[in-house]
Amino acid sequence: MPRSAEPFDDEVVDSYEAGAKMAFLDQRLFLNLSAFHNVYEDIQLSVFTAYDSNGDGTEDAFFGDFTNAGEGTVDGFEVEYQFLPTENWLISGNLAWLDAEYDTFMFAGVNIADEQEFTNAPEFSGAINVEYRTALANGGRLSARVGYGYQSEVTATTEIVRAEVPPNGRPPITQDGYGLLSAGVIWNVNDQWSLSLQGSNLADEEYLTTGYNLNRALGVYTGFYGAPRQYSLTARYDF
Repeated sequence: MPRSAEPFDDEVVDSYEAGAKMAFLDQRLFLNLSAFHNVYEDIQLSVFTAYDSNGDGTEDAFFGDFTNAGEGTVDGFEVEYQFLPTENWLISGNLAWLDAEYDTFMFAGVNIADEQEFTNAPEFSGAINVEYRTALANGGRLSARVGYGYQSEVTATTEIVRAEVPPNGRPPITQDGYGLLSAGVIWNVNDQWSLSLQGSNLADEEYLTTGYNLNRALGVYTGFYGAPRQYSLTARYDF
């Protein structure tokens, strides 16, 4: 019987954080620094679990199983920055490092914490945005922006690795490190009207956001992908 037929405990986290906000170069360079240490107990997870639905000894169905994984520690550090080299240019973004590990993950009476990965927890991530802004002769304003965001490899689905690794199954669904490129132009015609042309995922990167492992029950792995290359053109009027 799936474990979700039994009650599961509240998830509890003790969070500790220290940071600083700083300005340099006559208020043209801003840095926000943050370091944190989070300790989790009774981590709640939803795992698709195969089970025997009719008692014939064969796992022929699957169930969204909610359970408490155990304990985990998440340490991290993040830098947010903003730099105005001139009146017209703005450079901003962030850099982050994350170390997320299970300390205890009980499965069939065995602690398999060393074999499990936190879901969608990249070790490294970051972004940079470059924007140019200028006033126009007719009284309007024009701004153009290009941005790039990156994250390192992640495990895209929550599952019990020990039950799925070869030769009994397949390894967990993972997503390699990837970056997304975006750009846009905004024309503020006046105080009421503005026109905007925006583009996201301009390199048309294919990347998984999450997935489900139904391998044991149905022999199927499913994945959900992020949005492909997209463009938008909008007109806005402020009353």
